[in-house]
Amino acid sequence: MIDEEHGHSLKEAAEALGIDVSTLRRDIAAGCPVVWLGSVGRGKGSRVDLEAVRRWRAGARGEVLPVLENALMAVFQDGVHERVKMHPGAVAYLLLKIYERAYEQERSEPLVDLPVEMRRLCAICLEWIEGGNFYREE
Repeated sequence: MIDEEHGHSLKEAAEALGIDVSTLRRDIAAGCPVVWLGSVGRGKGSRVDLEAVRRWRAGARGEVLPVLENALMAVFQDGVHERVKMHPGAVAYLLLKIYERAYEQERSEPLVDLPVEMRRLCAICLEWIEGGNFYREE
């Protein structure tokens, strides 16, 4: 069970996003992710991860990068490395390079700071590289 203290209240999140709480509630009803789906009663309200909400809202507005982040992470989580018989670190590297290229084409600037989803892939990739596998020929 997820601890209710994690995440932001809907009021906090709405203020940070510059939207009304009712808009955020509609987003949640439409599928926006929540950390904790609240119930009736004081102190039992829904809690959200502000970054996850930002990304969901961006995807709902047609922005390509948040959609791509979710898609690449889903491909990795589907275990594509097992199907193509590649090390998970090698697949993470490949997916990160795809994201980097898409980011640079979409924003016309170099990728400097990775979003949260891509940082997870980066950690897997770095572990693989630090293990000496990047330069090893198979």
